[in-house]
Amino acid sequence: MERAGFRGYGIGRYRADEGKLNKVGNDSISSLSVEPGYIVQLCQHEGNGNGAGDCYDFEAGRRNVPAEFDNQASFISVRRKR
Repeated sequence: MERAGFRGYGIGRYRADEGKLNKVGNDSISSLSVEPGYIVQLCQHEGNGNGAGDCYDFEAGRRNVPAEFDNQASFISVRRKR
């Protein structure tokens, strides 16, 4: 899902089963933009609040999710890069 000018999520964890992905929608992320100094993790399932299933980390820049993971994210974690 592409949304021009979208300002997304701050530091934290966001789960679809808690309604926290309403900004982008569950299972609808194809690409993302990550600000310098941050890492965004997308996971296929919410798990116990730490993400579960297939998970991918994305560092700064404009990124496309892998084709096999397109439109499957149900968990987002945003954290500062160490």
